Amino acid sequence: MLENSVESFAAHFSPRVFIQLPGSEGEFYSAKQAFYVLDHYLRDRDVVTVQFSIPETSELHPYAIGDVTIMVGGTRQQARLNVVLAKGGDQWMITHFSIQ
Repeated sequence: MLENSVESFAAHFSPRVFIQLPGSEGEFYSAKQAFYVLDHYLRDRDVVTVQFSIPETSELHPYAIGDVTIMVGGTRQQARLNVVLAKGGDQWMITHFSIQ
């Protein structure tokens, strides 16, 4: 199993992050709110694998699209993971994070 902790990447959230999770249309959150939304979502789930298949490394808005396998109550589920970055000062920050 992978580390199931939002803390491992939350420091990279931009001040305003678009989060979309299964069953939701998605919305913008502050970095702190995004942490709690994802932490709550992952609390009852175990991320088994993440494999990015379409990385885009353009200078303007790099992104990655991949497949994620999640265990929920003993049931394995497949989903699509999308992560978009933007430059925030001198570092890259997560601006969009969706699991669908």
